[in-house]
Amino acid sequence: MAGRMEILRWIQTNAPTYAATWLHKGQFIAAGTEKGAVLFDLTGRRLLSYPPTDVPVPVHQLAASDVPRGQRDNNGSPVPLGTLFVGTRQGWVVRLSLTRKKEKSEFEVPEVRKLYQATNDLHTLSLAADANLLAVGHLAPGLAVLDTNGKIIWRRHPDDDNATNGRVWTVALDSTGDVLYVGSAGAETNVLAALDAQAGDTLAYRHYSDGERVTGLTVLPKGRGVAAIIAEDMYSSRLEIYPRSLDAPLWERAFYEQVTALAADVKRPLLALSVGYEGQVTLMNPLTGEELAHVSLRALANDLAITNGQMLAAATDDGHLALIRYLPEEFSI
Repeated sequence: MAGRMEILRWIQTNAPTYAATWLHKGQFIAAGTEKGAVLFDLTGRRLLSYPPTDVPVPVHQLAASDVPRGQRDNNGSPVPLGTLFVGTRQGWVVRLSLTRKKEKSEFEVPEVRKLYQATNDLHTLSLAADANLLAVGHLAPGLAVLDTNGKIIWRRHPDDDNATNGRVWTVALDSTGDVLYVGSAGAETNVLAALDAQAGDTLAYRHYSDGERVTGLTVLPKGRGVAAIIAEDMYSSRLEIYPRSLDAPLWERAFYEQVTALAADVKRPLLALSVGYEGQVTLMNPLTGEELAHVSLRALANDLAITNGQMLAAATDDGHLALIRYLPEEFSI
């Protein structure tokens, strides 16, 4: 092992929690729950909720972008924190602009904008913040890419009479917005592909055996490729690491339980995954496959998020966010 992980705090969300994402350089963490989206600080203090009413809006996907440097001080006006993109079970993609009053610990959502709708048909969401692009993977035979204002760049969907061959799509945009990796978990087509994110054209692809399904994707840092979770049956799965060309895997690892969550640090060579109902979280070097640290959540993790090469968050099915710190071997105060 090349370090250790420790759970710093359990934040209670009071509902099954499906998604997690960091905001404002890791100062805040957002959760998507059965009741809606919630923003917390690192002490677990609840800062705001969406929707602000008691009517539940289940949120299964989240993505976030920070405010560019130099736009954070507005001469006494509310300070922008960033933008939260919310994917609801009902099929809406909603953009929330987040601000904080400068001299008070009050947080606001001055703008709520609905960007996209596909009724009961959202499966995954991916953001390339620097390129202002969002990708949507549908449960139906459909994929879409839109800009962060909601303008559709391209879309394939049965409603438009141009359905894809696969369904239950997982999507992952690279940070530049050039490549969109997609994986199908539909029974009829088991495929992993790299697409031109701007045009939708296929750059590379590979098929899997009957019964195998792509259930998780995350892009490796610095555009080095993609990590994919392949479910082999109800009980076993494997992790495969591919270059951008999707040629033979650089390395792979088999598990005798399902991998339920996967995430990579956007800048550092760190890959996190959670395995099984006990939430066995492992941190790895995606370039070499070296295992760096482990921790057990004792709860199923639906999502993981990493920031700053040191902090992880796990969204658990029992209604918590687990905040986890990674301490590498060379850590010093």
